[in-house]
Amino acid sequence: MGQFAFIFGVVAIAILLFRIVGSVFLGDPGKELNQKFVKMGSLTGKSKEEIVSKVGGVSSQTTNSDNSFVCTWSAGTYSISVLFSADNKCEKIIHEKLK
Repeated sequence: MGQFAFIFGVVAIAILLFRIVGSVFLGDPGKELNQKFVKMGSLTGKSKEEIVSKVGGVSSQTTNSDNSFVCTWSAGTYSISVLFSADNKCEKIIHEKLK
């Protein structure tokens, strides 16, 4: 049991160090994506194409029965889901999370 605890501890420390060093030297793609959305200002009324041209491609998209659709962008520690009307205009942000 002692050897298992030691190995577990070493792995946990390695993962923690990797996350700290990685975010310092590689940057956090989630924070970068968040900043792109912040720079856009209000999304209301913008088309999906307008948003994609500024922040990059969507991670996922689902279509609702009324032909409205939800696009989700996610990277690293950030995700945002945006509801678009059937005529391709942003109605609102339905989820946003920055860890």
